[in-house]
Amino acid sequence: MEFDVAIIGTGPAGLQAAIHAARKKVSVVVLGKVVNSAMTGTHVENYFGVPGVKDGDGILADGIAQAKGFGCTFVEYNVTAAEDLGGRFLITAEDDSTYEVKSVVIATGVSRKTLGVPG
Repeated sequence: MEFDVAIIGTGPAGLQAAIHAARKKVSVVVLGKVVNSAMTGTHVENYFGVPGVKDGDGILADGIAQAKGFGCTFVEYNVTAAEDLGGRFLITAEDDSTYEVKSVVIATGVSRKTLGVPG
C-alpha cells in the first residue's frame, strides 16, 4: 500500500504526529502495537490539558479515535524493516505487509524507568 507518511509508534508522540499529519490532508499509516506504549496500564495525573487522574489506556484510545477521525490507517503490527528507496521508503511489518511511503516519523517512545527514590 502507498501512503504519504508512515508513523512508527502508537504512544502519545506517534498519535500526536498522526493527528497533525492527517489534518494536513495527507494519507497516514500508523504502525505498532498500542500495548507496547509506556502509557498502557498507567494512571496519569500530570498530562498537559488533562485535569485530574486519568487512565493511560483511555488517553491512548482517545488519541487513536481522534487520529482515525482525521483518516489515519492503523496497522497493529510492529515494524520489522525499513528500506530507503531513494526518495521513498519501504516499510515492512511483522505480518510481512509492506507500505511504500514518502516520509517516516519514528516515535517509538521510551522505556519505563523509576527515579530510584523511596516513595
